Amino acid sequence: MSHLRSYFPVAICTICSVFLLACSVQSDSLNESQDAKVKISETSETKIAKEEQTQQRARFAPRIQIARFYDARPEEIATPAEDKKEYSQPRGKVEALVTNALTLALKKKGVSISNDAKNLVKGEIRTWRIAKTPGVEAVDTKAGLYIEVVDETNRLVFSKVYEGNNEEQSKNRSDVNYSAGVALDRAVSQVVADEQLLSALSTE
Repeated sequence: MSHLRSYFPVAICTICSVFLLACSVQSDSLNESQDAKVKISETSETKIAKEEQTQQRARFAPRIQIARFYDARPEEIATPAEDKKEYSQPRGKVEALVTNALTLALKKKGVSISNDAKNLVKGEIRTWRIAKTPGVEAVDTKAGLYIEVVDETNRLVFSKVYEGNNEEQSKNRSDVNYSAGVALDRAVSQVVADEQLLSALSTE
């Protein structure tokens, strides 16, 4: 009997320990389940909120057409006799390049491009040149874009010239091309940052 009496407390303690451990595991599982449900709920709410924001932006985003830019630069740059800089201009498919750059920038701004939109954006490349002083490892580049917004009756709604400049240390042709690209990018950035232009795009 003494042997049984000494056994029962040990057995009871063991059973209690197992029971408490099971309760603890179950409690942890419940907590994890509740945490998972909260996370799923938060994720769903975030997803719904983002979808609503996207729909709202799409509802109020300007819809426009973009015409191919026209290269209005002169064949040669006229300079005063005392100007000793050497001038050149990017050539090739510059009209398509500028059109694509502006299209991409406007899309990032939330503007919708559609062939059946009422307002049309068109423009000219009035300046895109490279100036280099002989004997100096530096280059000065400039880009100038003329932008027009016209409605479906071809009435002028908005027009403005935007410019971008850049100066860069230049040791090779790659540096020159990079500087010219930066100047164009800055001109395009000026376009899409203009609140007056964006307002004109929204005019129906």
